[in-house]
Amino acid sequence: MEGKPVIVANTVGHGPRVTVWVHGWLRSSPMFGSLIPFLDPQADRWIFVDLPGYGANRKNHGEFTVEGAVRELAHFSDEAGLSQARWVGHSMGGLLIQHLALRVPERVGSLVGIAPVPMGGLALNDRAREVYREACTSEEARYRVLVRLAGPATSSETIRTWVGQSFSETREDALLSYLDSWSVERQEVLPQGLRSIPFVLVAGGADPAITKNRITGSIAPLYRHFELHILDGIGHLPVEEDASRVARALVQ
Repeated sequence: MEGKPVIVANTVGHGPRVTVWVHGWLRSSPMFGSLIPFLDPQADRWIFVDLPGYGANRKNHGEFTVEGAVRELAHFSDEAGLSQARWVGHSMGGLLIQHLALRVPERVGSLVGIAPVPMGGLALNDRAREVYREACTSEEARYRVLVRLAGPATSSETIRTWVGQSFSETREDALLSYLDSWSVERQEVLPQGLRSIPFVLVAGGADPAITKNRITGSIAPLYRHFELHILDGIGHLPVEEDASRVARALVQ
């Protein structure tokens, strides 16, 4: 690949097992920070990436689309010399890592989706799209989106904290562009190239977006080696809602 990579990454640990963490639409890499205490730094090397337009990469003016992000992740994996790494993606990040596995399968040993958007995208109705677009610029709209997505035990104070973190880590134009890219459901032939890649999926039992029906209908059929963990009472933000339960499913 030509050009300079535009992925920014932070690495924790120096072990031989490599995991790359890809954040979702409304947060950047610090969303995974609550999982770091579960890391074994002698055994694991965890690489936390910020996509173009997010976090430490907010000033980047790259292509804010699914296709652009996957291209940059592939470029990053080549530059980092990754081989058969485990890739973890939350929500939009879960969509990205699946497309990455098709693009550079030699860089992907296994996939972990945390409430992942299916490969074909996640269609929003007109009302939901309006609210999500408003959430790109409005704190109150973003609060409403997160209230709907979070599990029932999440307090309004916690959600307000998430809104503040989200605004500090994102930029309006990037959110709008990525939204338009992942929120249109594409009718695609199921890609057979994914079938040999192990996939672990962690989902909240109270997630209104990535439901069990959507998982069994749109995600599980792609993979021969598929493992599902449903966390009761958890919504679309499992890491933020209960990191210890996510860690029990993922940190081995």
